[in-house]
Amino acid sequence: MNRKPAIFLMLLAAAGFASAKPKHPSLPEAFETAKTVHVEARDARDITDISLDPQTRNSILDVQDAIEKWGRYSLSRSRHDADLIPL
Repeated sequence: MNRKPAIFLMLLAAAGFASAKPKHPSLPEAFETAKTVHVEARDARDITDISLDPQTRNSILDVQDAIEKWGRYSLSRSRHDADLIPL
């Protein structure tokens, strides 16, 4: 009969340790509070730049489509109006 309280305390302690340590590292606050994102090429040219090669343009479109499907952020047309700009 003394084993039940001991087992209960061990399970309670194990649950406490498991809940104290997050499974995933937390994201920076900017990712949590951001509402808009602007997608551009590495050299800061956006989709409207006529000198973009087709592969880069398609990559930007693919990322924009994925962001829209995810629904977490809305797309910004300008880097100045965006909360996030992926590099």
